[in-house]
Amino acid sequence: MSAKLLFSTIEVTSQAFYRSSLSYAIVNLKPIVPGRKTIDEKNPQFNSH
Repeated sequence: MSAKLLFSTIEVTSQAFYRSSLSYAIVNLKPIVPGRKTIDEKNPQFNSH
């Protein structure tokens, strides 16, 4: 089983459609613009948000 993916404090494991050793991509369930995707780093020390 894969490790849980967190975006801030929200678990987004079920929304992930791409994963690598350094990043993951998720579908935004409530996008401002239709079809928007989010890509984030797995290492929180490098996150800018």
